Amino acid sequence: MNKDDYKKQLHLAEQILTRLLQQRSKLDKQIAEKKRDIGALAILAGESPGQRLGTLSRELKLSDSCREVLRAATEPMTATEIVEGLQTIGYDISSSVNITASVYTTLRRMSDVEESDKGGLKAFKLKPLATLALPTLRRPMPLK
Repeated sequence: MNKDDYKKQLHLAEQILTRLLQQRSKLDKQIAEKKRDIGALAILAGESPGQRLGTLSRELKLSDSCREVLRAATEPMTATEIVEGLQTIGYDISSSVNITASVYTTLRRMSDVEESDKGGLKAFKLKPLATLALPTLRRPMPLK
């Protein structure tokens, strides 16, 4: 194989990776929506969302849980709305003294979240997949 062959293979591999990431993004959104639905239905049924969803939501870090809430959202959400979403998916907020401040700080530090305005309040949404940079691979050192 020559350099042109490798470049073609590289381009093809990047296209496949992009397509797979898009598929994963769609699945992640569907999973987040279903967890939100189960949590909301559990509350209406007088049950704990955390018990219905098992340990899935409790094992996630705050940033991952915020990301999951935002994936299920149809519009930008304020920090307070995200806290409500965390409760709906069964995230344990009882150990936090000021969960809204923690959520706000976490969201501001996340590279895949962007700020927007919602009725004069700061709101947050996930950046589209296309705007996130793919990781770059280091080129191997040439052998001498």
